[in-house]
Amino acid sequence: MTEISCDGKNVLYEFRIADSGIGMSREYMEHELFQPFTQEKADARTQYKGTGLGMSIVKGLIDRMNGTISVRSTLGEGSEFTFRLAFRLAEEEMQQAAENKEDAKDDLAGMRVLLVEDNDINMEIAEFYLTDAGIIVEKAWNGKEAVEKYEGTPKGYYSAILMDIMMPVMNGIEAARNIRRKEKNGGKEIPIIAMTAQSERESKESCSLAGMNAYISKPVDPENLIRILRMYQKR
Repeated sequence: MTEISCDGKNVLYEFRIADSGIGMSREYMEHELFQPFTQEKADARTQYKGTGLGMSIVKGLIDRMNGTISVRSTLGEGSEFTFRLAFRLAEEEMQQAAENKEDAKDDLAGMRVLLVEDNDINMEIAEFYLTDAGIIVEKAWNGKEAVEKYEGTPKGYYSAILMDIMMPVMNGIEAARNIRRKEKNGGKEIPIIAMTAQSERESKESCSLAGMNAYISKPVDPENLIRILRMYQKR
């Protein structure tokens, strides 16, 4: 990240992200890269569990923020994305945000959460948000593993469970039902919070029937995540 200019009230930043991945062809970059539901290689969706929406969302967000984005790529060598965004400086708001972040760390420091998620990227993002707030994170990659981990711990070991809904082996709904049956381990009391990309109505009904306490829509909003965990941590 580089600061391009600053006049005391406004600042222009340039962000540059480079990788050493499979790269993209010139034709794909020029005609399809920013179109929704497109991926250059047919096997990418299976291997990386993508939907082909990432770059179209990025382009839409940057356009709405009056920014610019450019891409350079070579097949077999990797890609480089560069985008520029302008911001208005707001010192008071920045100070308040920093104070709120420190308050959240104080509230949640030492809280232990079982994070259940089968997608590598989603797991990494959620783990970052949690550890940044001072929370201890233990991970499970499917519902069956989550049930086994929970069953092997004493009552009160976990403060809460963050449970993805769509997972292989055992989905989040069935895992939540199994955990609720573990009375000896406090399965009836442990807060179970769903993480789901389903619609609000579908989420509320299915999560409630499985005995879940709340749900968080994907993509996960860090402020909402911390707010919900703080609410159950105080109980």
